[in-house]
Amino acid sequence: MLVVTDPMLWHKVAAVSGVAALGLGTYGAHMFRPKNPTYKEVWHTTSLYHLVHTAVLLGTPITKRPNVVPWRAPHCWNRALLWSRMYNFVRCYTVAYLEDRKFSSPAPLGGFAFIAAWASLLCVYYVWKVRTELLQHYGRNRKFYLKRKRFDNYRSEMARSLFCLCPLGWAPWSPRLVESVLLGCIPVIIADNIRLSFPPVLQWQEISLQVAEKDSQS
Repeated sequence: MLVVTDPMLWHKVAAVSGVAALGLGTYGAHMFRPKNPTYKEVWHTTSLYHLVHTAVLLGTPITKRPNVVPWRAPHCWNRALLWSRMYNFVRCYTVAYLEDRKFSSPAPLGGFAFIAAWASLLCVYYVWKVRTELLQHYGRNRKFYLKRKRFDNYRSEMARSLFCLCPLGWAPWSPRLVESVLLGCIPVIIADNIRLSFPPVLQWQEISLQVAEKDSQS
């Protein structure tokens, strides 16, 4: 079961994580005075990793279902990355703050969780997978006009077309939807769980066609 949430969920998660990383990094640089200076270095390294992996969270919207609650998502990368980050950073900050290495004993578990999170990128379907499949399946079909990149008369061709394919791009939304409507072309929306703009005003069901991603080649 998919639980769809705010489309900006992962940006919010990254924002909170970024604020925490900067705050903890500042504390470690200017206020943290452990008896053993080694733990200050542990704190510093942890805050750097924290900040880097916060930036990685911003890449989540390019995955196929970025707006699914992470702990119930069928795709493993989001939740693996989130929970491994929380586990590792809380543990490392605790080790440094309490100056007690006994909290580092479960370190291999957190390390393997990090590795699993990154390795799972191999099994995540990105949003542009649909575009690639459409090009492979219909690229030589004369009923379709498909190009790999935007070209000079891009909008002119859209204006001449009856239907315009609107799969997702690099984000959970595509500007082609608006371009299609403005140019008088019926948008064919190929995107699962997409939230269309201004639903009370724009009756998308009357001015567009929606196709499930799994049916895009049928």
